[in-house]
Parts: sequence; structure tokens; C-alpha cells
Amino acid sequence: MGVLSFLFASFFSLFTLTYLLQLPHKITGKASIVSEYYETNFNSSIPMDMLFIAAYLSLSLFLSNMLGLHSFVEQIFLLFISTTILTSVFCFYFLSTRLNSQNFFSRWFHTVGYSSVIYDVVLLNVVYITYMFMQCKTLKY
Repeated sequence: MGVLSFLFASFFSLFTLTYLLQLPHKITGKASIVSEYYETNFNSSIPMDMLFIAAYLSLSLFLSNMLGLHSFVEQIFLLFISTTILTSVFCFYFLSTRLNSQNFFSRWFHTVGYSSVIYDVVLLNVVYITYMFMQCKTLKY
């Protein structure tokens, strides 16, 4: 992946979905914990989200290459499936353990539950679509 395209696609998607559209607030219905993550802890949350996005996309692209998927639709579908599975596994793990009020992710998953899967799927797909759009545009020039 082109690093600059990835960074732009990630920041653009996070800004648009999180701050302009307030999608996490709408999907989860839990404004206080979303605000804690994206507003109060902005300086640590955004870099952490960038790492999560990079990890999720890398895994999906690795699987796509392994499976020989070449079409955009196949790659989007695989990203949808892999993101759903990964976030569901994290959610299941945290929900199957006792709430740890000192651990943000424990509080996050105990508060928003599996609705976090929906936001992650939307975010990752918007990042990937934006990234691919940018790659197509830059290859023409």
C-alpha cells in the first residue's frame, strides 16, 4: 500500500465518519464512551485506530492474495468478513471476561457490545474504498 494514500484514506474516513457524521454515536447509542475514546483521548486513540486499521487491512489483503482474489468486489467482501470476524472475536473475548474498569477496551465492549462490529466494518470498507480510489487516480498521472 502507498503509505501516503493509506494515511490520507484513514484520516479522511475517520474524520468524516467519526466527527462529521458521528457514526459511532449513532450506531452504538453510547455517546459517553465514544466521546471518551474519540474526544477526551484523541491523542492516543487516533494513532491506535491507525494501527488497528493497518492491521485489519493488512490481514485482509494478505488473505486476498492467498485466496487469489483480484476483483474489487471480492476484496471488499473479504474485508467485510475478516473485519466482522476479528471485531467479533475481540468483543466475545472482552464480554466473556469480567468488566475491568481500568481497561478501556473492556469498558468499550461491555458498553457497546457487538454494535462495534458494524462501525468497524463501515470504517474499514470506507478506508479501503477511499484508498483504492486514490490509487486509481494517482496511477493515471
